[in-house]
Amino acid sequence: MTTPGTGPAVITIDQDRPPDPAYVRELSAALPDITRLLVRQAAHREALDPDTLRAVVTDLGAAASLIPSLTENAAAWIEAEHTGGRLASRVPGAPVQRLADIAHIRLRTASTAASELAGQLGWVQVILTDLRAADGEERGDG
Repeated sequence: MTTPGTGPAVITIDQDRPPDPAYVRELSAALPDITRLLVRQAAHREALDPDTLRAVVTDLGAAASLIPSLTENAAAWIEAEHTGGRLASRVPGAPVQRLADIAHIRLRTASTAASELAGQLGWVQVILTDLRAADGEERGDG
């Protein structure tokens, strides 16, 4: 992965690392960069074949299927922090309860959309199992 202006970036994926806001931000910041690079690579015909496309769709589906858990974690955090009196609005006088409720509703909506995305990608994965490169098909510009 490369970060504009800084060259290649290294991300350490450590399942045993203790919970840490800085590490969470590092991981979440990598998602758009990785996706952007994947989009750029996959835009070239020579970068894909049926097996690679199936793997990409499978991996996208797996990622999408995890989003509901992440949004549930976020909603639970908002609920716990609000209940514990540890949230305040940056806007003076804004109703914190209303903001927390709206965030919770939107997170639930995002969770549903991610579940639908994962399901649709699952169907595409099944369909792609029946595709293969035509015999003698060579990659080239096109």
